[in-house]
Amino acid sequence: MWKRFTIGLVYFALLLIACPSWAAHPLITDDSGTQGKGNFQLELNAQFDWDKDDTEELSVRTTGGQAAATLSYGIAENFDLVLSLPYLWGKAEVNEITVHDGKGFGDAVLETKLRLFEKNGFSMALKPGISFPTGDDEKGLGAGQLGGHLF
Repeated sequence: MWKRFTIGLVYFALLLIACPSWAAHPLITDDSGTQGKGNFQLELNAQFDWDKDDTEELSVRTTGGQAAATLSYGIAENFDLVLSLPYLWGKAEVNEITVHDGKGFGDAVLETKLRLFEKNGFSMALKPGISFPTGDDEKGLGAGQLGGHLF
């Protein structure tokens, strides 16, 4: 009985000392698995964020979020085509005066995923992508230019 109590106490203590972790879209982690020829996958995800910072002279409050849809399609057993489209919203207030309020579609992203190596349960993939300026950059919803990345 004391052993279970001690283990429970240790777990409780670990929960108390845990630190927060912060993540934001796009989450860069991705496994090297592909859909396989002719298969597809639809991913839907969302996030919501808020922050407030009060000093003697300033009160700054921000809220925002993102909802995104990602469609992956297997061109070959080791090759996928991936299309993502986010919808973004955000609002910022300084001393209760709105200084930013934007919402709409963000930049669309087209990626490919190529699994290059697979052996004994280990695999590696290459994932290049292009972002298209479909979001309104004046409202803070996009970059306003083509972009690229490689993971």
